[in-house]
Amino acid sequence: MEFLEKNKNKILKYVLKNYYGLNLSKILLILSKLRLNQNIIVKDLKKSDILKIMEILTKWNYLDFIIENKIFFNKKHLKEIKSYRGLRHTLHYPLNGQRTRANAKTVKFLR
Repeated sequence: MEFLEKNKNKILKYVLKNYYGLNLSKILLILSKLRLNQNIIVKDLKKSDILKIMEILTKWNYLDFIIENKIFFNKKHLKEIKSYRGLRHTLHYPLNGQRTRANAKTVKFLR
């Protein structure tokens, strides 16, 4: 864990927030599973604690992959029920009210 070595004098929960897919609630869950103090500094950690954190993070990367697949299936569902957002997804147009008069000209031209 290179980013732990670079941030030795910082609090662990703020260092872990830089890890992809971790928010504060997940970090607090990890710390409670390991029975660590929320405000522990990285240099006060034992090597065994660091290894346990690494094990949990590797397991949770798999969960992040599953979450990304759920987002894909939600797009697929929107396309199947032919909602407005599903139509915008199929045409590769902007979804959230952005203008298409000046932007997205190349997408409209290619399709």
